Amino acid sequence: MMEISRINVYPVNGETIKANGNIGFNDAIVVAFKIIKSKKGELFVTFPSHSYEDNDGVTQYVNDVYFVDGSLREFVTESIIKAYHDEVDEKPAKRSYKRK
Repeated sequence: MMEISRINVYPVNGETIKANGNIGFNDAIVVAFKIIKSKKGELFVTFPSHSYEDNDGVTQYVNDVYFVDGSLREFVTESIIKAYHDEVDEKPAKRSYKRK
C-alpha cells in the first residue's frame, strides 16, 4: 500500500507558478512537483516531464512520473493542493506534512 509520508511546499511569487515542492511515499521515494495556476485561476499539480522534437520538428512532452491509478493521482493532487493552501494561508508554520 502506498502512503504519503511527507509533503513539502515552497510557495513562490510567480504569476503562473505558485509553488515548488516534493512529496514522499512510504519514506522510500520523493518526487518533485510544481503547483501551477491556470488561465482560469484554477490550481493544478505538475510532475517531472521532458520535451523532445518528433520527426516533424514538433515539440512533444512526455511525463517522467505518472500514476497508473487515476484515483491515486487524484488523492495525491488533492493532498498537495491542501498542503499548499495550509502553507499560504499562514496556518501554524509547518512546511512538512506527515500523513498516515
